[in-house]
Amino acid sequence: MSDEGTALPIRVHLCLLRSAEIQELRSAMRSLGDRRLELAGLTTDGSDAARHVAASQSDVVIAGAELFGDDGGNGLVAFLTDVQALGPRAIVLIEVWDQDLGDELERLTAVAAVEMRPIDAGRVLKRALAIGEAVRAARIRARQQETAAAERLAERLAVPPAGRSIVCVTARKGGIGKDTLASNLAWAIAERNVPVLLVGGDPKDDLAAYCGADPAPGVAAFLRQPTRDGFASGLQRFRNFHLMVGLADDHLAAQWNSRFDRDEPNLIRELLMTARDFPYGAVVVTLPTEYSHWRFQPLARADRILYVVTPAQADVVNAIRDITMVRRDVGPEFMPEDRLFLLLNRVRSGDRRRLTEIANVIAEGVGFEVPLIGTIPDAHPYIAVAQSRGELPHSWMIDELEPFRVAFDDLAERLGLTRPRIPRQDGDGRRLGALVRRVLRGLGREGTTADPTATSSAGELPA
Repeated sequence: MSDEGTALPIRVHLCLLRSAEIQELRSAMRSLGDRRLELAGLTTDGSDAARHVAASQSDVVIAGAELFGDDGGNGLVAFLTDVQALGPRAIVLIEVWDQDLGDELERLTAVAAVEMRPIDAGRVLKRALAIGEAVRAARIRARQQETAAAERLAERLAVPPAGRSIVCVTARKGGIGKDTLASNLAWAIAERNVPVLLVGGDPKDDLAAYCGADPAPGVAAFLRQPTRDGFASGLQRFRNFHLMVGLADDHLAAQWNSRFDRDEPNLIRELLMTARDFPYGAVVVTLPTEYSHWRFQPLARADRILYVVTPAQADVVNAIRDITMVRRDVGPEFMPEDRLFLLLNRVRSGDRRRLTEIANVIAEGVGFEVPLIGTIPDAHPYIAVAQSRGELPHSWMIDELEPFRVAFDDLAERLGLTRPRIPRQDGDGRRLGALVRRVLRGLGREGTTADPTATSSAGELPA
């Protein structure tokens, strides 16, 4: 059914109503000569009500409150939360003595109206018609906004990044998922046959512990020897991309941070420029939360800046403050309008309808539009369960959870950092073998440290 055609009947789903109410409503619906309302579905079992509503593609749900079970209203609230994520809004029927429940229900966004029993079928259907028309109009506006936002995003991404692109993953809040996002993005890009370097740019973070790789020597090797050889000695081969971990030792991190603040902030710039001397298709860098050269040097040289936000109100406020302060106090070139994108992490089904609103709030707060480049589903409960059973490596949920794979594949595509996947089958074995060798040439064995002697010629990846 198309949402565009408001002339189509408003689809109504009857959910957990009494038999007499169902008959009365269906009879009143049939009596409407212009067929402005039609029955989309009828649910009498509360165990899977939300799924039935989703399958019916309804505009309005008329639901009975008390038939969701005696659990303090939790079953009804859970159902209404799912309904809100699906799109339709609800009319809830309650008893006169449940006035307090009615007051609570009216505060829920998913509830459009509360009707006292016994019902007037004609009145209820008139309200359903008005609600359905409002829902249709809101859907059309939302679709138009999404289309316009997608067009603006496509226009901004139409300008390709540099051939060896630097992508920075940043936020002003710790624990928001920067390492998770950066490592899975690196994985998704490398899986599409693009050589990738993942750099732990946060001096106080140990990306190695997250990835389960060797913590040494990492970035410190280049800082001690800022040459191509020093760069190569800090690399590790992890799975299907190169990894350069941050400074795991807190004392060492503090020592280097102090040194950069006083004397040599350009060493970070040189690290990134040296990375570009190698034929990486992408360099993905995680950045610290504090204001320092560790953060600003990569930001100034990034081709794409992915600002991580969750749907939580506090994170949205932090993002607005951070972007505004950096542009005002440090310089707009560190958060440029044409290279800054929002990446929403830990998005649940109930948050989907709020994504455009979140982007609009941030745009209003910072004074310019920051396009939403991708959303990552909230799968933490599933990850925790899988890890507790020993079924999942520490970070590589992308291998196990299909929503993550889809989300990061889509993000890699939008960033323009992918090539066609290696075909699993090919009629010409020689052609396939040549393709594999060409893609994997220069990439060392899994789990080995890079060989500095392999860096003598520009344009070759260290083993």
